[in-house]
Amino acid sequence: MTLKVETPKKIPHHLIFEMDEGKPIYYRWYKEYLNGNENYEETMPGGSLQAWLKGQIAFLISFFLQDNKIYVVTLGEQGLSLKKKSWRGADIAIFKKDNFQLNNEFAKLPPEIVIEINIKGYYETQEKALADYERKNAQLLEFGVQKIIWIFTEPRQITVLTKSSRVNYDWDATVPVMEGVEFNAQALIDKFEEEA
Repeated sequence: MTLKVETPKKIPHHLIFEMDEGKPIYYRWYKEYLNGNENYEETMPGGSLQAWLKGQIAFLISFFLQDNKIYVVTLGEQGLSLKKKSWRGADIAIFKKDNFQLNNEFAKLPPEIVIEINIKGYYETQEKALADYERKNAQLLEFGVQKIIWIFTEPRQITVLTKSSRVNYDWDATVPVMEGVEFNAQALIDKFEEEA
């Protein structure tokens, strides 16, 4: 009698969110896809608040920097090639123009500032998510990023990190991005709701 052994389903490359020294970090919803949800886009959505904030903050930063010829702002999971077999994504990245190239590859030079909205990878436990959050921060700072801004929509909190500091902000605080550039998440939401 021959036993039939099920071969594990190969995990498609497009379900990999980031790569850490050859170890893939999958999108949070990748298991739903593997369990039969063949609609790729439905497996990895961001919530409306997350997507809206990303657009609003990127627009606001671009507005502040519109006459500035030194910086370039990107949004939408900018790929950052840290080293061989290691890459991370950034929801919003602010590059010095000298460190930015228009091509179809991940950036090999660091942005000055990375803004991330929520942790998007799949982790088996909260402890593993926290460990990778800290590891990603360390990797980005080592890569040359000067400041990382994490916006957490649940709980509503913002953390700003540099090599020498870590500051937590309340949701309704005005958060400095760079000289002359700041945002207030609650004020943006209030304005949206007033205009509705």
